[in-house]
Amino acid sequence: DTQEVVVAEIVAGAIPGTDRLSAIGLLKFYDQQAQLAYDNFFDLPTPPPAPEINAIELDQTIVLDWGENMNAVNETESSDTKGYKFQGYNVYQLPSASATISEAKRIATYDINDGIGKIEDKFFDAATGVVAVGVRQFGNDTGIKRYLNIKTDELNGGTPLINGIKYYYAVTSYNFNPDPNAVPNNLENPIKILTVVPHSPDPGVRYQYASGDSIAVSHSAGISDGAVVGIVVDPTRLTGDDYKVTFDSSGTKWTLTDATAGKVLLANQTNLSGDENYSTIDGIFLKVMGPQPGFKDDGGGIVELNYAGTPLTADEMDGAGTPYGGNSVWHSLNSNSTYYLSAGGGDGDFDRMLRYPEYLKGRDFEIRFTDGPNYGVKAFTNDSIVSVPFEIWDIGSGTPDDKSDDKRMIPFVYENVAGFNSIQFSGDVDPYYGFPASDWVYWMDPEGTDGYDKFAQACQQAGGAGGLYPSASDGSTDGYWANFHGSFVYPIGRMIFCDYDANGQFPPSGTVIRMVGNKPNTSADQFTFTSPAPSADKTLAVDDVKSIKVFPNPYYGVNSEELNKYNRFVTFSHLPAKAKIRIFNLAGILVKTIDKNNNTQFERWDLANQSGLPVASGLYIAYIEMPDLGATKILKIAVIQEEQILDRF
Repeated sequence: DTQEVVVAEIVAGAIPGTDRLSAIGLLKFYDQQAQLAYDNFFDLPTPPPAPEINAIELDQTIVLDWGENMNAVNETESSDTKGYKFQGYNVYQLPSASATISEAKRIATYDINDGIGKIEDKFFDAATGVVAVGVRQFGNDTGIKRYLNIKTDELNGGTPLINGIKYYYAVTSYNFNPDPNAVPNNLENPIKILTVVPHSPDPGVRYQYASGDSIAVSHSAGISDGAVVGIVVDPTRLTGDDYKVTFDSSGTKWTLTDATAGKVLLANQTNLSGDENYSTIDGIFLKVMGPQPGFKDDGGGIVELNYAGTPLTADEMDGAGTPYGGNSVWHSLNSNSTYYLSAGGGDGDFDRMLRYPEYLKGRDFEIRFTDGPNYGVKAFTNDSIVSVPFEIWDIGSGTPDDKSDDKRMIPFVYENVAGFNSIQFSGDVDPYYGFPASDWVYWMDPEGTDGYDKFAQACQQAGGAGGLYPSASDGSTDGYWANFHGSFVYPIGRMIFCDYDANGQFPPSGTVIRMVGNKPNTSADQFTFTSPAPSADKTLAVDDVKSIKVFPNPYYGVNSEELNKYNRFVTFSHLPAKAKIRIFNLAGILVKTIDKNNNTQFERWDLANQSGLPVASGLYIAYIEMPDLGATKILKIAVIQEEQILDRF
């Protein structure tokens, strides 16, 4: 026989602050983790894949972007291993390139908005020597974001970033397991430290946009109420090309195309929410949005056009407050009007009026008050027919002047309070409002273009107001059933007419109220924008190199950027790609020549002569030649060395 024996050797106590008793607690903590490993046959969960970071160096600004490679993003954010699912990102600043996570300062956390915020877990507290429970991840349901614009040094009290100084950052991803027996319940990938040096634009270079600016986007075709927002993340990568966003036939998928290059960059994208779950393309964070189903909320969504047959002026249609503010959705400005529309009691507002907003489908509607006869039916109660003083119309989508696509709709009436037994005001006051109000009115979509005519004919045959409408229970096949779950739907529901002057009057005949729906994106819509590329100008470059500096100056024995005594230096800034730096002492003797030929604007002098020996304290002259620009620059450098103990001669 063969028997497999698994042995775990666990040691605890070699941590400062751990005494003999706390070591036992730590052993038990480690034992839980060992047991978990054994229970999973040593096939252990892992953290999500680390994000791919692009560090962008700008003028006193650093941008960390990990949203460009969407394949890598999807791999990280879809991570699900043994009950551990991706939860969020942490952004850290560190004091050096070799620092540990314990030395880092967390400067941002972006986590999924799912009700899981701060995550508590067991950990060994070296300060107290015990295994404690504390917050290990600091999510706050902020939602996922994949770039961060940094302007301050959080390790030094939030002071502004300094050009030419090295800063150190890391971005990690972490997951979470809600199982109370999971030890640990969250896993975070190890930090990978990035060294980043902010700097001004290179000599002669100009960016048309700063990081965080919005790109101007034009709605070049179509009538949708959708929107495209472009936010510049990396101004150094703007291409100068023209771009367009188009939609499929359903309006639910969009494509981004570089029109200049004739290249599709993103295809069949489905996010239209306007959240942060988009990618960065060519230095631009692009949001494509579709409007929420509903009426326009820009003041033109619900508006009175005519009062008693007289067209209102623009000022009269400009919108106003109502006696019961959040409860109402429209109020006439006409001085003769004493009524308004409400969503139907309580504090429901649009949620009540648009119970099923997806049925709006970008359509526009009108309420036309007429002398009638106009019919409605109490479809939710006893199928009785009522007389109503208005007509309700679907007037198409964005075609208010085209009568050919207008379709009359059917009012369904529901008694909202006992005693309101008719669509007419009873003179009683509504308990929600304190003044007369009508019953609720639902706008029902008819069958076909002549649906209302069929409905009205059936009402007349049944005796008109006061009669009973033929319903499905009578074997009717005309489609206008009293059943709420019938074969047709209502886009607008729980609309009430209120008269806050308590006269109990409807708007007079000839009054027209229009309700304009948000227009969804369609294949006819197109959004376009241009991404201005950075420019380079030799004349500007000649002027810019006048700003060449050296720091620290004076050099006083040490530089905060130095790692040890073998790493002494000062730094020249604002240099072009090619430059020759000659350093002389005051006697005119050449001390050191530095040939620069790289794309960085910085160059170091190691405070040594041409033989590699430290220079003496004193004043030095730097003569800088820039052959591509035909320019020169002279700097004075004061060097005060500490006592020199040479290791070699």
